[in-house]
Amino acid sequence: MLEILTNDMNELENETCRIVENATLTEQLLQYSNRYRSFDEGVQTAFNRALEIFENDFDYQASFEEISQALDVVEPSVTNRFVTSYEKLEKISDFKLK
Repeated sequence: MLEILTNDMNELENETCRIVENATLTEQLLQYSNRYRSFDEGVQTAFNRALEIFENDFDYQASFEEISQALDVVEPSVTNRFVTSYEKLEKISDFKLK
């Protein structure tokens, strides 16, 4: 019984971390997209869809995918840059907590 509970808690923690990561990265990319929205219709459309998915469906992964695809068209590898930066900050935070 304890092993099952431990596994469930680990799964819950992992899923929570994934949700927070997707939500955080999506918010950052939505903000970053402001520099392109006024003159790139594809980014504006993706922003609108991503924001709707984010705010109404709470599907942060789908929202992330929507905005990241549009941004990577106008600025290749921008999503990777944000993900890498986020991961570095997470490692620093994990280190400080231990």
